[in-house]
Amino acid sequence: EPWSGIFLANDSQTGALRRGDRVRITASEIGNTNTNPSFRDLPYLIEPDFEILAQNVDYAEYIPVVTTLDVAGPESSTASYEAMVLRFEDAYIVTNQADAPGSDFGEWSFATGTPDDEHPAIRVRWNMAQNSLRTLNNFTAAYNDHMRPGSQLNFVQGVMGFNFGNNKLTMRTEEDVEATENMFHPNRIFPLFLPANNATVDLGSDDLMGQWAATTDADGDELTYFFVLTTEDDEAFENYVFKTRSANDGRGNTVTIPRSQLRAVTRPLETESFRWTVWVSDGIDTVQVSTKTGPNFIPVSRNIRLVTPTSAEMDDVPRTFALEQNYPNPFNPVTQIRYDVPEQAHVRITLYDILGRQVMTLVNEEMSPGRHTVQFDGTSLASGSYIYRMEAGSFVSTRKMMLIK
Repeated sequence: EPWSGIFLANDSQTGALRRGDRVRITASEIGNTNTNPSFRDLPYLIEPDFEILAQNVDYAEYIPVVTTLDVAGPESSTASYEAMVLRFEDAYIVTNQADAPGSDFGEWSFATGTPDDEHPAIRVRWNMAQNSLRTLNNFTAAYNDHMRPGSQLNFVQGVMGFNFGNNKLTMRTEEDVEATENMFHPNRIFPLFLPANNATVDLGSDDLMGQWAATTDADGDELTYFFVLTTEDDEAFENYVFKTRSANDGRGNTVTIPRSQLRAVTRPLETESFRWTVWVSDGIDTVQVSTKTGPNFIPVSRNIRLVTPTSAEMDDVPRTFALEQNYPNPFNPVTQIRYDVPEQAHVRITLYDILGRQVMTLVNEEMSPGRHTVQFDGTSLASGSYIYRMEAGSFVSTRKMMLIK
């Protein structure tokens, strides 16, 4: 069929061309990829003779706006759009795994309109290369992993091609797609560090401390982490027994759960065997930490044994108010502050700089009797000495800490 667009084989001269260059081609040999049966016949120019007429041309006006029905519908011809940059407006993500359930080749698909329009889907390939042809972009094969199927798109654009039996679009940069809403779930692939799998925590003497790697969100949303605990037989965490935000109001990647709080939750269950995991939320979707095999996400959890002492074994209620020295000290950037509360009381722990100016409030709530711990994250503060002060009724105590970065 008549060419609408044509690829240039990559060589030292064509490789130096940039988007927006206007060229005149006066002669060339013609190549064809029909040596590979997985690709439709794809003509291209080999070592063309050309001159550059202008640079930085605004080429947007030359990009056709089409629908997926135009390109991949029953009466359409992909060949007439081959090697052209096309723009599809008012679309939606059909799937983030076009080759599921068997394989994952990094492809996702979209269609114009809405599902009611029944427009065919077109795959988006993270790169496309054949022989000496190539489409350059800034993507990896994992770009599609965390996409949200159903997300509405203002537009998608890229270079049209065909391989392995499918129409495929290759985006050139992230600016080739614009969503009207979030396009991505939070990245759910991140390692869990503490507590270790099959760890035992003695709730008579130890608080539970959790830690994991921070993750990301491709939309740039602020993430909130949750530590979630359930019984050993609840692998799906459908009926979890305990859930709490991480440090720094859910923004940190650590958590410290007082043993008195865990005892109150686990003692009535009459079991010591539990399972824990981490959920992460971007404010729209909440997903569980996972690994990935092919196109499938596999939720990750860890086993833990929580040993709760009997009343006869435990005398964990302190006799007096007390504020302990933070540990570690000096620290960077996280430290723990333990304090004792012998009776129900409103407790306030405040942090000051060395000049006596209030920096933040660490605790300001009604506390039950017991030994408690608060975690302090000094990431946003400068190195130096700080003072923390505990007030509970007539009790007042002050200590000094050192942040070293």
